Amino acid sequence: MEDSVLRRLDAEVYARVQAAAIHTLYGYIDYLARNILPDLADEDWLTRHGNIKRCPRKGATRANGFVRWEGVQNALSMPADTEIHRDDGQIYTTTATTPSAKGVLRVPIVAKSSGQVGNCEDGIALRLATPISGLSSTGYADSIRTGTDIEDLDSWRQRIMARWYDTPQGGADSDYVRWAKEVLGISRAWTHRHKNGIGTVGVMVASDDVDHPAPTQEILTKVREHILPLAPVAGSGLTIFPVTAKTVGLTETVDCAKNATPNQRKINGKTLTQDVQLTATDVHAVTPEVLRVEIPVGIPLPWPAERAPTGWFICNGEPFDKKKYPLLALAYPSGKLPDLRGEFIRGWDAGRGVNPRRKVLSSETASLESHAHGYRDRYYVEDDGPLGHANNKEKMPVGYNADTGSRATDGDNDSFLFIDKTTSNAGGSETRPRNVAFNYIVRAA
Repeated sequence: MEDSVLRRLDAEVYARVQAAAIHTLYGYIDYLARNILPDLADEDWLTRHGNIKRCPRKGATRANGFVRWEGVQNALSMPADTEIHRDDGQIYTTTATTPSAKGVLRVPIVAKSSGQVGNCEDGIALRLATPISGLSSTGYADSIRTGTDIEDLDSWRQRIMARWYDTPQGGADSDYVRWAKEVLGISRAWTHRHKNGIGTVGVMVASDDVDHPAPTQEILTKVREHILPLAPVAGSGLTIFPVTAKTVGLTETVDCAKNATPNQRKINGKTLTQDVQLTATDVHAVTPEVLRVEIPVGIPLPWPAERAPTGWFICNGEPFDKKKYPLLALAYPSGKLPDLRGEFIRGWDAGRGVNPRRKVLSSETASLESHAHGYRDRYYVEDDGPLGHANNKEKMPVGYNADTGSRATDGDNDSFLFIDKTTSNAGGSETRPRNVAFNYIVRAA
């Protein structure tokens, strides 16, 4: 009874309205508390913090590089604004009219879309949207990189927070790092004092691209031009240089794994102690040496995808750069890969006589061994009467021609006739066994 009365009192209504208002107020205060500093701020507030600290978000950039043709006619040129497509739908446009030279046409291009999606591994096929007379429709990617996505929130947040922690000092180590990272395409930087002598500064920079962390010369120039107006030293004392690629061998990798692995565990029967020595055999590793020995460059391997993996070419009959891939040129001196699309590979005869007069890498058209499909009907005529009187037990008469068939007479002077015929055509457009389609690829090296 009391509850029902209380629900109808004005005090209940006032209490609910005031509770909602206070909840909203405290919620807004909590929202302000989270966004008042950049470490927890959402995207809208982070934009505000970035603008206040003069640390705007880095936008996406378009990939640029070259598309390359070899073995082309001299003086053949491609105009600017020519559209070129990648097989996955990415579109590129040529940026300058470029003539061929010494049989090579290398045209500068830029991706239509911004972001890393425009980056392309060397050797990937790029195709002309509109044919050009005298030029193959398929060219190949050459150093198409530099495409970056819009800066992710965490990286941007770290740069803004660095402005809070490291107050600009007009040339401290942290200043050079911050200035370098303000340039599109640079995500990491290190300062090297006295790089080229007392009073000089070196800045080493890198990108987040795992495959190609060293920035291009174009980006290095942009970093230098960006830092020069901010740096207190003379321009000649500033050096911008990229990171240097270092190949980490199996020994170093195993050492790292060994040092990070707890004792009393075993690999290939060896207890992992601080003095353990592991080999490639112990960890069943496929080393580059094993690849070179067991998979020589030039061997075509079946690959279960439409596009070849990085560092491999599809055997599609296209030419390749013999200077860039000297090991592949040893296997294919012509500088052209065999076209194995839709083909079976057959062992070379090498004098055996089963498939003579063939050369290695020679092709052979479809063929069917000569043969016939025949059948023979035998009709009897008893006493020159109707076929219904045929005696199926009659023997073949003397003098019957088995090759052409002949009319003859048997022992009781009854006549009969053999008629040879052939079957009608049947089957498909080729002779083939059951099969599964793979792409044949070779290692590019």
